[in-house]
Amino acid sequence: MQALTLPAPFPLAWPPGRPRIPSRERLPDRYGANTVPQALASAEAEVKRWRAPTRSARIISWELSSDYLGRAKPDDPGAALWFTLGGKDITSGASLMVLACDRFKSLPQNIRALSLTMERLRLVDEVGAYSLIAAVEGARALPPPGAAVAVPDRPWREVLGIAGEAPLLIAEAAYRALARKAGEGSPKLTELNLAIEAARRELR
Repeated sequence: MQALTLPAPFPLAWPPGRPRIPSRERLPDRYGANTVPQALASAEAEVKRWRAPTRSARIISWELSSDYLGRAKPDDPGAALWFTLGGKDITSGASLMVLACDRFKSLPQNIRALSLTMERLRLVDEVGAYSLIAAVEGARALPPPGAAVAVPDRPWREVLGIAGEAPLLIAEAAYRALARKAGEGSPKLTELNLAIEAARRELR
């Protein structure tokens, strides 16, 4: 079986092409995890359930990536759970997959949201009405992002159709309007995602 490379736990390895939620739109705490260690414990417990040898689809290897390095409040609260998912016979091959969350203002909440997502997917998978493979097909990842930063083929201002001196707020608004018009799964959406990431890197 070919080895699949997982990202390091630090810094955050966000899935390529997936847009980030602006900080002003993130939600307050909702779940019980108040610290990163508490949230990590819940994620580890859920992954352990997914690794049971009796499962028809099970996690072979995994890594939770974030900007947490012992700091109580990292600048970026996002978290990404990267994992290789294989069948009961793990020698038959595996797929690299990822679930990522930056919906909440704090890192523990985003990690907890990932573990709850995995819990729900596991329960659905066990019932048999749907499978994890089908449920997270849209989150299937390219190889983890490395040193190179993806950039659009055209200048991001041209892709978003905004003036050269426009602030990030205008770029975000243009992105959302164009993304809605493009629709999910459109090739145009990939270019728009790269453009807004380039805008955020430059204007923040």
